[in-house]
Amino acid sequence: MFRANSSISWLIKSVFVAAILAGCSGMEPNFIYTVDQFNETNERVQNLAMNPIQKYLAGQEINNKEKADLETALPLIDEMIRFDPITINSYSLKGKVLRALDRDGEAKMAFLDGMAKALPTNEEQDKLVRADLLLELAQLHLASGEFNEARAAAEKSLSINDESAIGHTVIAQVAYQNNEIQLAKDECLRALLIDADYEPARTLYRELLAKK
Repeated sequence: MFRANSSISWLIKSVFVAAILAGCSGMEPNFIYTVDQFNETNERVQNLAMNPIQKYLAGQEINNKEKADLETALPLIDEMIRFDPITINSYSLKGKVLRALDRDGEAKMAFLDGMAKALPTNEEQDKLVRADLLLELAQLHLASGEFNEARAAAEKSLSINDESAIGHTVIAQVAYQNNEIQLAKDECLRALLIDADYEPARTLYRELLAKK
């Protein structure tokens, strides 16, 4: 996993937000019913997941203690989603936790759930979190050989935020698979103009230059 270093802090902080919904009626143990409970759970999840997710985004190995913390965080995130099922942040966080745990199939479902259930808003943070979630989804589709889906997710992400080396590189990788060599080169160059150190784009571009 390669990320642009400048985006790592924003990505992890952006998925921890307070809900603005009213509480639910009825009381069951371990459920969230009020905004205060949501915020307390959000803080607990942040304490458990912040450091390991930062390491995941940076492509660093996560130790057993950090994996256990992420496992502990998952049911708490599910409760946050149950309380506020229309905000994208908790779905994005759940998917990142699952990817960090090498549970990519479940991560894909979390991201797809977020796209299906969370309501888009005009707020800038919501747009950027949604764009990042789509990049995660694009990479998972690509790894599964679902090239059309990968390209569609990357293009949708870039329609929200065009300044993404990851998004342009995913499109380049799909174009390469489809033997669209010129498009692949163009997209690699766009990626490298955004982040000259993004290694997947650099590697693919060198491979494309070597082709005759």
